[in-house]
Order: sequence, then C-alpha cells, then structure tokens
Amino acid sequence: MFLIIVPECHVVENLQVMSDSTGCVNVSWDTLRWQEQWVLRLDGPDGTRYDTVDTNTFTYCGLDLSRHYDLSITTQCFRPGGHNWSDPISIGFGSAAITETENSQLQVDIFPNPASSDVTVRVGQPSTLTVIDMSGHEVISPTPIHSSLIIPHSSLSSGVYFLRVHTSSGVVMKKLLVK
Repeated sequence: MFLIIVPECHVVENLQVMSDSTGCVNVSWDTLRWQEQWVLRLDGPDGTRYDTVDTNTFTYCGLDLSRHYDLSITTQCFRPGGHNWSDPISIGFGSAAITETENSQLQVDIFPNPASSDVTVRVGQPSTLTVIDMSGHEVISPTPIHSSLIIPHSSLSSGVYFLRVHTSSGVVMKKLLVK
C-alpha cells in the first residue's frame, strides 16, 4: 500500500483589484508555478458568479462599481494521485476598495488604532500577517505571528492600511489608520 500525500496549496498573494471607468475590473495575484487552477467567486447585487481560470488574472466587465462586490479566490493544486484546495482569500471592491472581514473563530486585536505610535497586533493562534495599502499592494510581506507582533510606526506612512491575518481557521482583514 502506498500513501500519497498531497501538499497544502498556497493561498494567492498580492491580490489586486483595478477598475476603469467602463465598469471593467481586472483582478490579478501572485502565485507559484505548480498551482494550476483558481476558482473565483464574485458575490454582488445581482447574485453569485463562479469562474474557473488557469491564469493569475481575470477581468469582469459590466459591473456597477457604485455597488459593493465581494470576491473570493481559492487555489486548486494538482499532484499525482489527487488535488487539494487552499483557504479562500477575500477582498471587497466597488463602493469601497477593500473591506474588513471577520471570522468568529479568530481573535485579532490591533492597537492603538488610529495609530500615531508603534502598532501591536495580537492574535489568538499562530498566524501570518500581511499589511496591504489602499491600492492593494503589500507594504509588509507575510510575517509569522505566534501571539503578538509590533509594527514600528516608522515603517508605515500616514494613511489607511488593511491587515490580513491568515491562520488554519481562516482569514481576517482589519483596517488600520496611521497618523
């Protein structure tokens, strides 16, 4: 008897949503070469739409960007003997460029917020933290957190950021205002 272990899929990184004046939205993300397929779920005012793609970009057209949409992306990895799925990564866009998300299984505390000094991020379980600016770019790359992490005030310019906390229980996005 042979046991085949299918490795865990990596979640997408550097998720970016760029829109134009025609209502088209281009979604792109970074990934690893061996990841072969992604499932995109778009929830909007007209219902839910699923798309499966083999590239790390996708364009939606005909959207009313004055309305709010939630997009989730899940990676499917193929290996000899099976396949596996990553945890979904979600982002909101439209009436708000990026939105906060909650997960009742995750405890995430950020203080002070608004911040004019170093920021403390406290988590209830081992996690990975990524800091994202309003344009969707990673400002601080994924960083492991065991229970807490201090982000030096000097490492962030004044503005609004989103802190993405990823654990085995899911993903939470929290907004941070830096003065």
